[in-house]
Amino acid sequence: MKKKIKIVYLLGSFDIGGTETQILETLRRLDRDRFELRVAGFGKDGVLRRQLESLGIFVTMFEFFGLNTKTRISSYWHLAKFLTSLIFYIRREQPDIVQTFLFWANIYGSIAAKLARVPVIITGRRGLSERDILRPYYRWLLALSNRWATLILSNSEAAKQHSLLHESGITADKIFVLRNGIDYRRYQVTVDRQNKRQELNISPDAPVIGIVSNLRPYKGLQDAIEAAMYVYRSFPDVVWLFIGRDDGLQADFAGLADRLGVGHVVRFLGQRNDVPELLATLDILVSSSHSEGLPNAVLEGMAAGKAIVATRAGGTIELIDNERSGLLIPERDPIAIAQAVERLLRDQRLREQFGQYARQEAESRFSIGRLISQTETLYNEVCGKGTSHRLQPFL
Repeated sequence: MKKKIKIVYLLGSFDIGGTETQILETLRRLDRDRFELRVAGFGKDGVLRRQLESLGIFVTMFEFFGLNTKTRISSYWHLAKFLTSLIFYIRREQPDIVQTFLFWANIYGSIAAKLARVPVIITGRRGLSERDILRPYYRWLLALSNRWATLILSNSEAAKQHSLLHESGITADKIFVLRNGIDYRRYQVTVDRQNKRQELNISPDAPVIGIVSNLRPYKGLQDAIEAAMYVYRSFPDVVWLFIGRDDGLQADFAGLADRLGVGHVVRFLGQRNDVPELLATLDILVSSSHSEGLPNAVLEGMAAGKAIVATRAGGTIELIDNERSGLLIPERDPIAIAQAVERLLRDQRLREQFGQYARQEAESRFSIGRLISQTETLYNEVCGKGTSHRLQPFL
């Protein structure tokens, strides 16, 4: 029997977001006859840990929540204790690969894995964060992580080029693009739209616009709310649903909607477990982000066959074919959002055409099966168990 490839994944949070969803769906499908999986985490606990454990994956939590202040010696004592524990954990597990995805997990994971002498270290780029540009301290840490990483995985060409432009210690032959995947069948659900609308207290004939996003500053949700004000002037019966976890901004966004006179048509639903069913009730999906890697919400809308209005942020342009599967607009432009939404509201046939093409794209280019196949090939190649013994770029 061939020895399994053992992988330790290090996460900085167990809250559910786009990256965490991709991790969960990937680990759910990796071949357990060939890969042995472990997950370690620090920071905030959340539902993701329980979901991973339900898959039979061993999860180890470390009590470390970051440097509370950089002026207290006790903060660095906690950091040293965490890193020491992490190094000993990795040495005990003896993985073939340590893989990380987001900034602080990349930093801590690459340090610990290097000191534990792990053969393969894979770090990640999942977005176009600006903090690596603005703060020298972050740039130095990224450079260290980049030099120690065997491979860096980006989920979009945009994130790859951003990293090459703004980071040091990284070369084009070290960073690979492995785009997100989606189980498109999960989003092709049959829903009684009228019952779902009744559950949400929405009129049967009201057009419904949806935004699937945790409430975070870079998601541009204030632009969407301002766009709702403009759309309201021509379509006063339109309802806007904001679907996603409140990360501390809902009160501010609700106050903005009230001040703009659209508080009664803007609804905040919070984090939901019925996103496919909610998508089925929408007429249009909007992505108003200022910065993205490869947005899962847009992928979900494509899989659900929705007409999409999205900003050109980051890797979004790698998903949406403008005027074929949706409408691409500039970032930070509420009027452009409103104009695109109104155009689609006036043309049901165009909405249906966009949605049909978007669904075909999700199935043919972004299936979860493609992601799993490429991920397993990558693990085999970096551990010297592949057929080519040379890692090839994924298309």
